Amino acid sequence: MRNVVCDSRAGVCDGSRFGPGKYRVDDQRGTAAAALPTTGILAAGADEVSAAIAALFGAHGQAYQALSAQAAALHAQFVQSLNSASGAYAAAETANVEQQLLNAINALTQALLGRPLIGNGADGTTPGQAGAPGGLLYGNGGNGQPTRGANTRWAQRRTSV
Repeated sequence: MRNVVCDSRAGVCDGSRFGPGKYRVDDQRGTAAAALPTTGILAAGADEVSAAIAALFGAHGQAYQALSAQAAALHAQFVQSLNSASGAYAAAETANVEQQLLNAINALTQALLGRPLIGNGADGTTPGQAGAPGGLLYGNGGNGQPTRGANTRWAQRRTSV
């Protein structure tokens, strides 16, 4: 009998939306408990037919145990892939929510003052363009672009004076 087990320490069963889940199917106890009765069957009688039937069922039991071991290995790989995928999904969701939260924080300040509260400024894209200012509380200003055809070192000294 298979039972799906959810590890609550991983953050899935406690109602957390972003915790990566750790799932496993717990069927190893039943397989181990069935190993001896299915592979070592006693003959019902002392005759040759009973011994042959017991040997046939024992061979089928051994084949089942070998197949069960292969299925358990395949299952372990599948569960590992599932857990990796859930971790990647949780990381992507966290990054998405993080950006939405940052946009919500910066929206009012950006509208009122023209610059964000938190975050780095954008770099200049055309020659001679200054970088955008950084956030008021946290963040660096963007890098400006040097003027075209000018001595870059002279232009830097001139702007820093």
